[in-house]
Amino acid sequence: MAQAVPRLPGAQVRFVFACRIKQPASLLVERELDAELRRDGVRARVSLLNEVPQMLELLAAADVCVLPAESLYAKMDLPLVLLEAMALELPIVVASGGPLEELGCGREVGAVIPPNDAAALAAALAALHAGPARRRTLGCAARAVVEAHFSIGAVSRQHEQLYRELLATP
Repeated sequence: MAQAVPRLPGAQVRFVFACRIKQPASLLVERELDAELRRDGVRARVSLLNEVPQMLELLAAADVCVLPAESLYAKMDLPLVLLEAMALELPIVVASGGPLEELGCGREVGAVIPPNDAAALAAALAALHAGPARRRTLGCAARAVVEAHFSIGAVSRQHEQLYRELLATP
């Protein structure tokens, strides 16, 4: 993400990195990230946040939610932040090759980019930034996916079906 920021022109484009510091080594990574953003001359366009107690409010202020992780090690298979963003009608940008790519359930809800590809990430974000109508279309599709597959009712029905199948098995 940090390498994509300098590729996106325009001071009006702002970024929020919401990365919870879980261990002391993460502080070093944050300092390196800060130095990289300063070196590239884009630090003023980026807010580095640690814990975000009001994540829904932050998402509500965003145009896009980006999680280009190549690995979900020590994370949920489907991070709640993406489901919350989709429920708020935000398009999402995720890396290919994992469960995040399947989050759209066959519908276009944002962009899927190759992992570790800053140019592809920047291109996807530039396209989304330039097209508010497209963001709205993708956001509506994202909300429909959440309602159909990840809402309390949908998940409850899926669990009930699983229980019926398991109870019917000899």
